[in-house]
Amino acid sequence: MFFIAFKLKDLAAQLGISPSTVSLALHNRPGISEATRARVFTALREQGLEELIPAEQPRQLRNVRLVLYKNGKDIITDTPFFLQLIEGIDQQAKKDGINLMISYLTYGPGIKEQIEQLKENDCEGIILLATEMSPEQTVPFRSLGLPLVALDENFEDIGLDCVVISNTFSMRRAVEHLLRLGHKKIGYLKGTPPIRNFIERYEGYRQAMEAAGLPFPKDGMVESAPTAEAAYTAMKDQLLQYGVTCTAFVSDNDSILCGAMKALREYNIAVPERVSVVGFDDIPLTELFDPPLTTIRVPKRQMGGIAVSLMSSLLEGSFEAPVKISVGTELILRKSTAPPTVS
Repeated sequence: MFFIAFKLKDLAAQLGISPSTVSLALHNRPGISEATRARVFTALREQGLEELIPAEQPRQLRNVRLVLYKNGKDIITDTPFFLQLIEGIDQQAKKDGINLMISYLTYGPGIKEQIEQLKENDCEGIILLATEMSPEQTVPFRSLGLPLVALDENFEDIGLDCVVISNTFSMRRAVEHLLRLGHKKIGYLKGTPPIRNFIERYEGYRQAMEAAGLPFPKDGMVESAPTAEAAYTAMKDQLLQYGVTCTAFVSDNDSILCGAMKALREYNIAVPERVSVVGFDDIPLTELFDPPLTTIRVPKRQMGGIAVSLMSSLLEGSFEAPVKISVGTELILRKSTAPPTVS
C-alpha cells in the first residue's frame, strides 16, 4: 500500500498535478476536467497500475429547473431572442448531464406557493430567466436554499449569481458609431416600464452623448411598451407632434425599432437617407428588413449555455463568493446607418 501511495505521488509530480487531483480521478469524484481524468488513467496504464482505474459509472443526471418568470411587462415572449436563449440552455444542459425541467411562472396571487413547489422532483438548482423581475421578487426563490442563477438580469447588488449582457458598453458603442458618421442629434427609442437592461442601455446612450458634449434631445425621446405594435403607435404620435427632428435613433431593442420603422415608412421618411437607426438584440427579422438593420448582436445561445455552466459549478460548490458574468456583444453594421444629409 505504501508503495502504491508513493507511486501515485510520483505520478502526480510527473503529470504536474496535485496528489489530491489524482485521488479525485481514482474515486470518480467531480472537481476535475475530463481531460485531466483521462491523462491520469493513461499514466496509470503506462505504469502497470490498471487495477486502480475505477470502473466507469453511469452518469447521474442532476435535476435543474429553468423558471421563466413573467411580470406583465411584455418582454419575455416566444420571440427569437428568448427561443435561442432557451436553446442554448438546453444544449449545454445535455452536455453537463443535467435534466432540465421548465416552469412558467406569472407574478400574481399564489406565486409564493408556486415557488415553494419548485423543490419537487428533487430539484437541485434553479436557473431563473429574470428579465422582468425586480430584486424583491427574487426573495422567495432565495429562501428555497437552492443554488440560484439569474439570467438576463443584473442582481449583483443583492449577491445573486447572474449572467448578463454588457448593456452599457454595447449601447455606448452604438451611439459612438453614429457620432463617427457625423450625427449630432441622436434620439432614443425607449422601452417602458423600465427594466434593468433598458436602464443600463440608456446609461450607455447618456455616457456617449455627454462625452461628445451633446444634449439629449427632448423631442427625440420616444417611449413605448417594448413591442412593435406599441412602438409603431408611439412613433406615429411623435411624428405628428414634432415631425422629424433627429438625424438618428438608437433603440432599447429590435422589436421597438421594427415598429418605429413601420411608422417612418408610412410618413415617407427614408432610412438611412433621412434618419439612421440602430437596434439591439439582432433578432432574425432585422436582417430581412428593408433596409437591413444595424444592430447590437447578443450571443443568445452562448449566454444560455454560460448560465448552465455556472449552475454546474455551483452544484459542485466551486465558488464561495457570488459570481457575475457579463457577456460581450457585437455591433453588426448593415444598411440602416449613413452620414446625415441634414444638420
